[in-house]
Amino acid sequence: MVTDYVANGSFKSLRQRVSTYSNPNFAYMIRLQDASNNWKGPWLYTDQQSYSFLAKTKLNPGDILMSNVGSVGKFFLVPDLDRPMTLAPNAILLRSMTYSTYFLFQLLQTSSMTESINEKTTPGVQQKINKTDLKKIITNVPTLNESSMVGQMLSLLDNLIAATQDKIDALEQAKKALLQRLFDQSWRFKGYSDPWEKRKFKDLVVRVNKTSDDSTIPSVEFEDIISKQGRLNKDVRLKINSKQGIYFEPQDVLFGKLRPYLQNWLFPSFYGRAVGDFWVLRANSSVLSEYLFVLIQSPRFQIVANISSGTKMPRSDWNTVSNTSFPIPVQSEQRKIWQLFNVLDNLIAATQDKLSFLKKMKMFFLQQIFPTKNHDVPQIRFDGFTDVWSHYKLGSLMRIDKEQEVKKELLTDIQKGFYVLAMRTFSMDGYIDHSKPYWLNHLDNVSDDKFLLPREFAILDADMDANLPKIGRVLLNASSEKYLLAAHVRKIQVKSGNDPIFIYALMRGNSVHERLKLEANGSISKRLLDKNVYKQSILVPNRSEQSRIGRLFFLLETTITLHQQKIKMLKQVKKSCLQNLFI
Repeated sequence: MVTDYVANGSFKSLRQRVSTYSNPNFAYMIRLQDASNNWKGPWLYTDQQSYSFLAKTKLNPGDILMSNVGSVGKFFLVPDLDRPMTLAPNAILLRSMTYSTYFLFQLLQTSSMTESINEKTTPGVQQKINKTDLKKIITNVPTLNESSMVGQMLSLLDNLIAATQDKIDALEQAKKALLQRLFDQSWRFKGYSDPWEKRKFKDLVVRVNKTSDDSTIPSVEFEDIISKQGRLNKDVRLKINSKQGIYFEPQDVLFGKLRPYLQNWLFPSFYGRAVGDFWVLRANSSVLSEYLFVLIQSPRFQIVANISSGTKMPRSDWNTVSNTSFPIPVQSEQRKIWQLFNVLDNLIAATQDKLSFLKKMKMFFLQQIFPTKNHDVPQIRFDGFTDVWSHYKLGSLMRIDKEQEVKKELLTDIQKGFYVLAMRTFSMDGYIDHSKPYWLNHLDNVSDDKFLLPREFAILDADMDANLPKIGRVLLNASSEKYLLAAHVRKIQVKSGNDPIFIYALMRGNSVHERLKLEANGSISKRLLDKNVYKQSILVPNRSEQSRIGRLFFLLETTITLHQQKIKMLKQVKKSCLQNLFI
């Protein structure tokens, strides 16, 4: 069904019989701006008599709305609100009595559908398309059974993502609050009420300076430590070198004094050598080693440690840090604080390990489920598929949207407004790097073409690194959020007849990425031209097999995203705890 507001009667009858109100009334008059406001109001209302008159455009949860004036071709799903709903002017209602609504919603946003809509759009000061011309558009659809499966899968994943994101956000906030409240002593463990004693850092620790080049004990360098997590990224016992470093023992605390903002620290359980610019700190009898490890992660310690000397290679100043006073509770309370943060750290680590496993699983599928060189079928296939894959140019399957402009001077690392996807927030493995956030707190034109919406993906067309680890990488928005696109991060529109997630997974594979890296040109900053992406020849199966592969990879991506969000939340919980304990 394709209809609009004026289907209910003549303009004269609509003016005479439809009343609207700014204060709550019987039903909502749903406008496109309500969707743009994330369905949070302010609302326009109508009374029961008007609602009955507008019978042809009564809205149900899950209906699809389309903008037909101005930003033609923008689609929104109607949520389940707390009162009846009817359609306002300047929008078209789409409702399928046959196909899955969620499948139809995805289909309507393909690049081929966008092109067809643009062909039917009347140009002018305000572009417009009428429902009659919209009905004439022809598109390809799979069987009812397949479209239903696709819709159910995407809907399930979206709900799972949204729920996991909420859980992650809550954990991060909880950790942040714990750090804040524990260290300003506004939160105390039951049975503890005595004020904490302030002690200078030099009275709490011994700074170890003994060196060793004994190759029989492991060496630890900055590159071996996972920043901000205090974990090793490899088994350092397998490293073979005789570099000289500071000798450390189990229960010592390693703190990376070079570029302290990198937050390289470690609480080892073995004997070894700290190679590089480390402080090796050994707790004296007044403080537990475990508590010391939590203390060096606290906001107050980090602020003091970052009062550094040098510009290009800043280092923490021992004189400043050692003469700074920090609050110290009795040892039994120190132990409880350590146990709390140890649980948080272990939970973060377990989630990180699971995330790493999922990424490896995904890479395995990328290698096995797409044909290798000189083969026209993959090594692994879903049951029931035997046809050979066909050769296509990428340009026949997708197009790259124009680059969005965001003024760099307006970007900030303060969390307010819109999260920006830029070169620095685009990680080397094609995910959003939340450790280097960019925000834009104001945008004059908040149209969806400026954003990467849920289930859309983008390509990075530039790289400053000589090894080009990022250029040509694609990133899927597998969350429920939308992200503002900045320079070089460009949205990809998949043409009708192809599964968008399949095309994303195909472009995510190493073979395509390596080819795109070879096409980069430029001197200092390398660029990837659209034509060099479009000319890439790839193998593609039929739509049915695409859909099966696409569902698999979307499930993997959403699961990975959920775990990333969980890790982010846990880190926020820990940050909050440190903030509040060590003020």
